Amino acid sequence: SFSLILIFGYSTASAEPPYEKVPVLKASDILPVNIRQGKYHRVGEQVFSDGFTNRYNLKSEFFTKRVYYGDMLKIRVREIQAIAALKKMKKTDKFGEALVNSAKFPFHMAKELILHPVDTVSGIPKGMWRYMGRVGEMVTGERGESEDSFAKELIGFSAAKRKLAHQLGVDVYSTNSVLQEELNSVSWAAFSGGFTVNLAVSPLMPLKLVQSAYGMNKILLDKAPEDLRKLNRERLKKIVFNEILIEKFLDHRYYSPRHETILVASLDGLTSARGRDRFVRMAMTAGSFTEAFFFQRVSQLMLEYHKNVSPIQEVIVMDRLIYGLTKDKKLILPLLADHAVWTKTAANRARAITKTVKRKVPADKIEIWISGTLSFNAKLGLTELDWGVTDRAFSRFIK
Repeated sequence: SFSLILIFGYSTASAEPPYEKVPVLKASDILPVNIRQGKYHRVGEQVFSDGFTNRYNLKSEFFTKRVYYGDMLKIRVREIQAIAALKKMKKTDKFGEALVNSAKFPFHMAKELILHPVDTVSGIPKGMWRYMGRVGEMVTGERGESEDSFAKELIGFSAAKRKLAHQLGVDVYSTNSVLQEELNSVSWAAFSGGFTVNLAVSPLMPLKLVQSAYGMNKILLDKAPEDLRKLNRERLKKIVFNEILIEKFLDHRYYSPRHETILVASLDGLTSARGRDRFVRMAMTAGSFTEAFFFQRVSQLMLEYHKNVSPIQEVIVMDRLIYGLTKDKKLILPLLADHAVWTKTAANRARAITKTVKRKVPADKIEIWISGTLSFNAKLGLTELDWGVTDRAFSRFIK
């Protein structure tokens, strides 16, 4: 997988056997009951592992997905609960009445654009606001005063959708097309037909989800994508002194407004740390939404360490790895992982990192902070290399 290649690479050496084999995992052994199975979903018993990242087979009556990372699995399970809640809302008399009312709504032709958007799964493309003139022409047949009016209405829909997603505890910019369809449908009824969302119709199960960066939930709720873009641009100007690079990052196809906002806010929270632009450049290598999620979570972990353990003075990138160098000369390696084992490849990679750091970085010690767990042999092997080891890293910062 991406993360195994990124973190441990691939070794061509064949002198010694691996310390451990890549494990065969069972969902019943590693997942909480409410994540493994619920009223609307089930996780396949066999869990694929590459020695670092887990791949889960998630099945529900709404969709079937392969999901990488336990953090993302929690998000997808929540989305299934939300989809079920939305579908129940749509079966109520109130929803039917709202649909009738929505037929009287001005610019009703916009409904198809909103419910069935083109070139995006989020329903509101990041660049949508640049093309509001074209939307005005689609609705009225001409440019003119109605253009601004339509823009305000569309922004109103967007706000209704963000509010609904926030109430359900899901990401309004999720790549889950089934969730997006249901969010669009119910949000349209609320926006144009006066439908009042009532979660009591289908209460969601309590589910501890991954945290976002400081204060991000409110920002993501209150601000439209265009506003987030402006905010992120201003913050990036303090981090990246290259306007072309900033625009390329903001236009990156795999970073949703949520990914961008949390990642940029995390880097902004590192205050005056040098080299934060290196993180942005590395993050731009993401080749999928999963990889974008990886970089987002690494930035969050780095911020948590900076705020709660020791300030990071410099961000360093070596051999496609992102580190934080602290004031007390510790080199922190924050990683998103499920369960790392001590394979031959991992051992060789760790030794190579140790040599490189000693040669290039003024650090007294390397510390790995990993979101998941490490095997006993992995902890022992890293300790013998004089690495500090902290697993379940995010849980250490949850108040």
